[in-house]
Amino acid sequence: MPRWSSTPGKGGLNKIRLITYPIMAGIGGLIFLFLTYHSFFYTQYIPISWEEKAVNVKDRPFMNLLTLLIFAAVAVLLILIREKCPKEWLGKIEALAIAVAVLWILALGFWWITSLDRVPEGDQAFIYGGASYFMEGNYSFFGRGCYCQIYPQQLGQIAVVELYFHLVGKLNYFAIEVICTFFAAGIVLLGYLILQKLKAGFVTKILYCFLMMGCFPLVGYTSWVYGDLPSTFFLFLAFFFLLCLQENVKWYIVACAAGSIVMACLVRKNSMICLVAFFILAFIDVISKKRWRMLITAIVSLTATILCYQMIYAVYEARSGQEIGGGLPVNSWIAMGMQENWNGNGWYNNYPKELAGSLDWDFKAVEDASSEYLKERMGEFKGNPGQARLFF
Repeated sequence: MPRWSSTPGKGGLNKIRLITYPIMAGIGGLIFLFLTYHSFFYTQYIPISWEEKAVNVKDRPFMNLLTLLIFAAVAVLLILIREKCPKEWLGKIEALAIAVAVLWILALGFWWITSLDRVPEGDQAFIYGGASYFMEGNYSFFGRGCYCQIYPQQLGQIAVVELYFHLVGKLNYFAIEVICTFFAAGIVLLGYLILQKLKAGFVTKILYCFLMMGCFPLVGYTSWVYGDLPSTFFLFLAFFFLLCLQENVKWYIVACAAGSIVMACLVRKNSMICLVAFFILAFIDVISKKRWRMLITAIVSLTATILCYQMIYAVYEARSGQEIGGGLPVNSWIAMGMQENWNGNGWYNNYPKELAGSLDWDFKAVEDASSEYLKERMGEFKGNPGQARLFF
C-alpha cells in the first residue's frame, strides 16, 4: 500500500492526515527556524531581580556557527559508526549513551540541590506551606482572599505534597528537590524510550542523549519545589504508554496511560492542555483507522482527572468546613493577557488578583468586570488595527 494512501488502515494515511501532517510540520518548522535564527545572533535571559523582563544580549554568531559545524561532524561520525559497526555493537553503544546521559543529569541535579539551600518562594512556598498547615489542621489558606480560595486548582498539587510529607515530614522541601532530581533523570530516559517506540535510528538516539546532557534547565528545575518536572515526567510516561497502546490493546496499558495523565494534571493542572491534544489525536485515529482505543483512553483519562479533583475538593471541604469555589475567573487571565505592560505585552502583572481584591473577592463581580474590559479592549483594537497588529 502506498505510504500516502487515502485508504484507512495499517500502513496508510487518510486524507485528514494528508492535510494535518504537513500543516503541523510547516508551522513547527517555521517556529523552530525563527528560534534558531534568533538564537544565532542573540541570547535571551532574565536578570536576577524581581523584575520579570527578558533581555536580549548580542551573541557570537561565529562561535555558534563553529558549534553547529562540530555538531554536524559528530553526526557524520555517528553515521560512519552505524555503517561500520555490527548491529549488536550499536545496541551496546546506545545503552552506554543513555546510561551516561541519565547519570550525568542525576549527578548534576544532586550537585545543584546540595550546593546551596534555595529556599522556595512564591507559589512554591504556598504549595509546601499549605500542605504542612493542612497536616496540622490549620485551614487558614481557605480564608477570604487567601491562596486556596483564589487558586483552588492548586489543591491537586497540595494534596500530592501533603501525602508525600506524611512519608518524609512536613516542611521538608529538600525531599521534594530530591524526587524532582529523579524526575529530571527519568524524563531523559523516557525520551529515549519514546524514540525507540517511534523507531528512531541509531544516529538520532545518540544525538538525543548528547543534547539532553546539555539541557541545563532540567538541572535548574530540580530545586524548583513545584509541579513542572513531575508533570513533564508523567506526560512523557503517558505518551510512552499511548505508543504502547498503538501496538497492544491491553486494559493495564490503558490504566497506566490514564493514571499518568491524571498524575500530570494533579501536580500541574496546566497539563490539561495535553488532554486537548490527546482528544484531537484520538478523533483523527477514529476517523482514519476506525480504532477506538485512543478515544476510550482519552475519555477515561479526562473522567478520572475530573473525579480526582472532585474527590480532593470534597475531602478538603469536609476537613476545613469551608466551601471551595472556582477561584479567579478564566476571563480575568485573558483580560490580563490583553494588556500592555512595561515588561512585554500580555506579560503577567497580577491584574486578576488585584482586581479581585478591589472587588472584595467577589469572583462574579471579577468575571463581569473582566468581560467589560475585554469588550472595551476589542473595541480599541477594532478602531485601531495598527495598534492591534503592533500589540500581537
